[in-house]
Amino acid sequence: MARGTRKTGQNRKSRSIKDRPVQEAAQDPAEGTVRDMGVNEIKGLEKIIFVDYENVHRIRLENIKTEDTLILLFVGRDQNKIPFELVQSAQDFGDYLRWVKIEGAGKNNLDFHIAYEMGVYNQTIDGRVQFIILSKDTGYDSLIRYVNRNGRVCRRINSITELTRNVKNTPLPAETNKVLDNLKKIQPNKRPRTRRTLIKHVESLFQAAKEQDVDAEAVVDDMFMRELIRELNNKIRYNIE
Repeated sequence: MARGTRKTGQNRKSRSIKDRPVQEAAQDPAEGTVRDMGVNEIKGLEKIIFVDYENVHRIRLENIKTEDTLILLFVGRDQNKIPFELVQSAQDFGDYLRWVKIEGAGKNNLDFHIAYEMGVYNQTIDGRVQFIILSKDTGYDSLIRYVNRNGRVCRRINSITELTRNVKNTPLPAETNKVLDNLKKIQPNKRPRTRRTLIKHVESLFQAAKEQDVDAEAVVDDMFMRELIRELNNKIRYNIE
């Protein structure tokens, strides 16, 4: 089956990068790391997406090209529940999506795993392949600037949606505009300080207006994509004045 062709049910086949299945290589002590599994043999690879799943939980893969993208999905040690919809869509990528369960726990532990794997891939794959970090944590940004200065195109995105559409120069949705108007009325030191509390705040705002069908997390994602807010060390910073 040609790369990029998606089938469902019993007709779906995982695409193998090497003649030897990835599952076998993963069990072999000599080939046990994610980066040893034939990455240089991927034809037409244009980008690698490093997903910080501790930071970004809403991931829709449907609109990502399966033939030119490798996705490394980093999962925290204690993250044992993955939504069925994500697992199902991940199957269409076959070996082009790899789950990476990190070792240990602690602040920024997953970030260090991503940084390490980026360094290894930087040394082993074509310099034209772009690196993308999917995370709302701006703590990656200094690393990204360093990678770019050393010749590798690298960027961070807040949502997978940014790969399929650019919202920065489009008109604000009514829901986002309503949230902004509300937040501007709140003293800066009393605004929600974390992503979780901001989502709760947005939910309460629309529930009070009897608009329960509004997706609060999608509104917050839109604010991130428009750079109206950013996240540094798990704390929200506002750019709405």
